[in-house]
Amino acid sequence: WLRPLAKPAGAVSGTLGCHRLTARVRAAFKDSGVRREHNSLRHSFCSYRLAITQNLAQTSLEAGNSPNVLQKHYRELVTTADAEAWFAVRPGQGDKSVPMESYRNLP
Repeated sequence: WLRPLAKPAGAVSGTLGCHRLTARVRAAFKDSGVRREHNSLRHSFCSYRLAITQNLAQTSLEAGNSPNVLQKHYRELVTTADAEAWFAVRPGQGDKSVPMESYRNLP
């Protein structure tokens, strides 16, 4: 499902820029009815990835946090089964899946 966004090099967002991409993500959250907290996707990634890898050093490199921060804030918050389910979410599953293409024309 990411293949249509693939490029030989560079950011997936291309010339869209971080602020416009963030606006699209916010709009997608709002339309889906899912409540969004500041940095919630980052916090979720750290928690669920650490549950899967069980490796502070690896997850630290992937997330850009120190092992101490991961140990203090993200260790043992979720189960491995919950983490596997979180990473298994794909577009087109369930009633609340919203294609990002719908948000390409936002400012």
